[in-house]
Amino acid sequence: SLSGGGGGISATCDLVLENRNLDNNVDGLYSPFRTDSPRYQFTKNGQMFGKDLRLSLGYKQAGVAELLKQFTGNIYGFVDNYPAATASMSCMDYVQKLIHQRVRSILYTDVRADEILTTLASQCNIASTSLDQDLFLLPYWWADNESTWEEMNHLARCVGGRVYFDKTGVLTFENMHHWLRTNHSTSLWTFNVDNLNALNPQYLPDDIWDGVVVEYAPLQE
Repeated sequence: SLSGGGGGISATCDLVLENRNLDNNVDGLYSPFRTDSPRYQFTKNGQMFGKDLRLSLGYKQAGVAELLKQFTGNIYGFVDNYPAATASMSCMDYVQKLIHQRVRSILYTDVRADEILTTLASQCNIASTSLDQDLFLLPYWWADNESTWEEMNHLARCVGGRVYFDKTGVLTFENMHHWLRTNHSTSLWTFNVDNLNALNPQYLPDDIWDGVVVEYAPLQE
């Protein structure tokens, strides 16, 4: 599933696994309390939390598996239901790593959003990025113990773009002209004479800014 809002776009994934080993009939395959489980080295002492997870879906054709990666992220919730022989995992894409990671920087002047995102990605050890070159210069930017993910989204939104991790785990920034300059050949909807009049505009007062709130917090080193 995808969630948006003030924190930006993030993907989540909930999995329920059969918590038994069918080979030797040992229940609690993913239980952190079963030392005889072949998965114990991965589940003991809370080691499941923060583990990288990749989910691929596909099919078999002539005995050959065709798999496509659909989700890349981390496990942030794990519940071992021993009586029901199930293990539940709650996962989030790499946003999970950045939400609680703080960032500080020097003062930058006349800098593009993609240049700042490149710097932030390097500081957070994000190896894979796909960043549109932005068209605007920001007169100044700095970070002072900010949430890395919130700061990335502030940057993207202030230039009319968006930032997210794609399903393969690549940090992606699309500027405001992304849909115009990129060849998008997949049609999401086709209008014709029968449904053109069904375009009903919506006016949402909650989405209209009518003020500015400035927060001030003196810092002490």
